[in-house]
Parts: sequence; C-alpha cells; structure tokens
Amino acid sequence: MQAIEALFEKIDNKDLALLFVRLGLAITILFHGYHKLTHGVGHLQEDLIALGIPGVIAYLAYLGEIVAPIMLLIGLFSRAASAFIIGTCIFIFMVRWGNGTFMISPKTGGLVIAEAYLYLSSALCIFFAGSGKYAIKKD
Repeated sequence: MQAIEALFEKIDNKDLALLFVRLGLAITILFHGYHKLTHGVGHLQEDLIALGIPGVIAYLAYLGEIVAPIMLLIGLFSRAASAFIIGTCIFIFMVRWGNGTFMISPKTGGLVIAEAYLYLSSALCIFFAGSGKYAIKKD
C-alpha cells in the first residue's frame, strides 16, 4: 500500500493535469469550429430564428469554437477562453432544450448531449483552477 501511495505522490502534477484538460477541451471543440468554418453557420442561424433569436448571434460560435480553443491550446488568457466556452455550452443547453436533447439516448443509455456536459465541466475546471504553469501566460 505504501508503494502505491509513493507512486501517487511522485505523479501528483496538477499543472500537467490542467494542461491535458486544456488540450483535450481545445482540440475537441476546434473540430466543431472547423466544421463551422468550412460549412458556415447557416444551420445554427435557422435554429436560432426558429426560436425567435436573431440569426446573427450564430456568428458568436466562431468565438467559442475557434478563438477560445486556440487560446486554450497555447495557454493565453485561459480563464477568459474557458468563460467563452462555458457561455457556448450554456447557449447549447438553452437552444437544444426544446428539441429534447436532455433526454436519454435509446442507443447508448446516456444523455443525448453528454458531450456538451463534458465540455462544460472541463471549461469549469479551467475557469476555477487557471491554466497551470504550462502556458504562455499562467493565470
């Protein structure tokens, strides 16, 4: 038992953990941003207009899905970047609420938008803990 505890003490590196959280969150969200860059935000605009929200707001997706993840990748203003991602996740929850996406998937047994919950929890970790020391600008 002492050997396991000694091992855990040696690998205890919160800064490295924060780096992995930042990189994992940034890389996965960048794929969504890339899709919006190559295909546009027209589908998102349609969803927003159907909810009575101005379609121009869809362009904020570029901020939350391209700019903020790049900031996280390099570790520049990570808390601000995570705040944009938190806002994006909350917006996703609000927009998708009416479509029943908080329901359980019959195929997997998990939440239909579990991915957004993971993004939100990762962004919250960065928001409260900061970037860690492996960043251009530690915050």
